[in-house]
Amino acid sequence: MSLKRYIAIGILGGLWSCDAVVNKDTIIPEEPQIPQAVVESVRAINPNMSDVSLTRMANGELWQADFPSAMHRNLLLIDDSGEILFENRLVGKPQQLPVAVRNEANRIAQQGFIESASVIQRDAQTPAGFLVEVKMKDGQIRKLRFNSNNVLETDVPAAAPVRTTNLYLTTTEQIREDARIPAHIRQFFAQNQFAVAHVVVYVYEDQTAKIVLTNYQLTNKSVTSTEILLAADGKVLEWIAPLEKEISYEVTPQNETPAQLNALMTAQAPGWTWEYSVRERQFGKEAQWTTRGKNANQELFRALADYRTGTAFVIKTSIISTNDIPDATRQYLDSQWSSWQWIRGRKLQRTDKNLPEKYVVEVKINADSYMVLFDGNGKWLYQYKKSG
Repeated sequence: MSLKRYIAIGILGGLWSCDAVVNKDTIIPEEPQIPQAVVESVRAINPNMSDVSLTRMANGELWQADFPSAMHRNLLLIDDSGEILFENRLVGKPQQLPVAVRNEANRIAQQGFIESASVIQRDAQTPAGFLVEVKMKDGQIRKLRFNSNNVLETDVPAAAPVRTTNLYLTTTEQIREDARIPAHIRQFFAQNQFAVAHVVVYVYEDQTAKIVLTNYQLTNKSVTSTEILLAADGKVLEWIAPLEKEISYEVTPQNETPAQLNALMTAQAPGWTWEYSVRERQFGKEAQWTTRGKNANQELFRALADYRTGTAFVIKTSIISTNDIPDATRQYLDSQWSSWQWIRGRKLQRTDKNLPEKYVVEVKINADSYMVLFDGNGKWLYQYKKSG
């Protein structure tokens, strides 16, 4: 990909209002348009910053990061301080479910969520319908099978998982010559030609086998997969092509923030002032919300509600001194730099838990400043030299 940058104003993907999109092989931290903390939070996951797309959301404080790995596509929402608000790992063809299928699945799971969706195939080329898994409020997983006319044919509970007895990791180029793998599986690959892909083979206790082929599509940055279930005699029991989970992030006005989050913020930060609210939709249904604000002392608070798990909590960001950091944090700083000087620090902690989520400290080394991040126990996560 060539090094390029462009500005766009309008609606992204029909949902994401944005005012800047940056696509680069390597994102330059010194570029004033992108907060360095945002870049470095992505770099901690993707050290080479390969195929990263960063989209600035409408309010200017939130960034959407999109980049692939070998086995999935990362879709993150990050605020200007570098905190990851929402994180999704997506696999599958980037194709939306037909409206009739999505609506019927959401109707059945009114108090639940669509967990996954796949195209049912007769073979490598011929689609025959859709398979949708929904997770009910009581935790039950139901499999909904739709025909090629998008009509629901079966609705059954997901079967209990069968114990895996063998697992093989290989590729489409190597599998036919791999003597470890049962002969009927190798024969299947001899009879079917697949593009170059990673292959995972699960052999179960009942001698059935699930084959998962994963392939990174450079043209659209998607990580696609195919799943094939074989009987012990090599007969194809199921052939599906998973679809990417439909995920969208949307900045919202203050008056759309759920009352639950407003109440949490008021309880933990009396007199708080609102900064932003944002929601995540999953297959068109609200899955998560988060809102950020400050109290009268200018301390940051962020409330989050996850409707998939029924959880809600508040994270408080407190200003700390050297006396507040864990021993492990101090030991790391001492071992890394013999003459470090404290500049400032922050502690992120859920108000309902004793263990902090994270420590973020800034130290001075000679003429340079470094940001260093640690987990709640004081264990080092990553660090970077501040630019500018």
